[in-house]
Amino acid sequence: MLSVSYSVVLLLVMACLLLPACAPQPEVRQEQPEYFWPLPPDEPRIKYLKSIWGDQDLRKAKSAMDLFAGEESSNDLLKPYGITTDKAGRIFVTDTVRRLVFVFDEAAGKTTFIGMREKAFKTPVCVAVDDTGRVYVSDTGSDTIMVFSVEDKLLTQFGKGVLDNPSGLAIDNNGKMIYVVSTKTHRVEVFSLDGTHLFGFGGRGGDPGLMNYPTNIALGADGRLYVVDSLNFRVQVFNAQGIFEKTFGGVGMAPGQFSRPKGIGTDSEGNIYVTDAAYNNFQIFTPDGRLLLFVGSGGMLGPGEFSLPAGIHIDAQDRIYVADQLNRRIQIFQKLK
Repeated sequence: MLSVSYSVVLLLVMACLLLPACAPQPEVRQEQPEYFWPLPPDEPRIKYLKSIWGDQDLRKAKSAMDLFAGEESSNDLLKPYGITTDKAGRIFVTDTVRRLVFVFDEAAGKTTFIGMREKAFKTPVCVAVDDTGRVYVSDTGSDTIMVFSVEDKLLTQFGKGVLDNPSGLAIDNNGKMIYVVSTKTHRVEVFSLDGTHLFGFGGRGGDPGLMNYPTNIALGADGRLYVVDSLNFRVQVFNAQGIFEKTFGGVGMAPGQFSRPKGIGTDSEGNIYVTDAAYNNFQIFTPDGRLLLFVGSGGMLGPGEFSLPAGIHIDAQDRIYVADQLNRRIQIFQKLK
């Protein structure tokens, strides 16, 4: 009898000793590392924020029942190319494989699509949004610019007969004009926002003002146009009327040179950002074409690792959005003040 009581007491003591080990432990939060460019001891200029692969990165569960039931299947990016944002902070991304424009609304925690309702696109490449919220998409398969509402209603299209393989877009909201890169005619064509052709400039060649398969274009806060003259391996700068002003870059492997320049954008200080699909980075230049910094390297998973980067866009808060094509994501960075 005594042995039984002793055993029971012993078991109770052991259980009490083991309870803390079995009880749920408080979660230990691990700080995520931060990534900056350039590396210390230099002062950081660019900070990595996050990546977006698809709608699962934005979804918000509304209740425990939603979590239990599970969400619908994701719609992920397959090959993003062009990218822009609007005044509401929505992110617009063309996907040349899905033949859609993804609209990532982070505030609402949802993803919608443009081009799905009418299956309008053959190969959507670049995208721009005007001050009224109209969405302009260059479609190389149909040689037109298609204009949609954000609710995916096709409003109009234009450029047929003028454009050949249209790609880069830049909107001048003050002048009510849109600049379109016509890659295979080696020109930039200019239309009113209702689609009336106004004028164009360029032509094939290597002299100043001529182009060799240009791809993308950006309009700076100073009103200048910056055109990626891809197979001349340079950026050309024009005024708003298409008059040549200057050029920078050149073919080579040194910083400040290009191999496969693609996307282009400008920040609030007038600095110019150019992606290079061969070097898997983006380079940042001063308004006069002097190299400030390059960001990124080849890779698959890490922040700042790219595989064929294409479009780049800098918003009003100097957030930098890069379409990382073969990694099937958008990488987002912040320019530091």
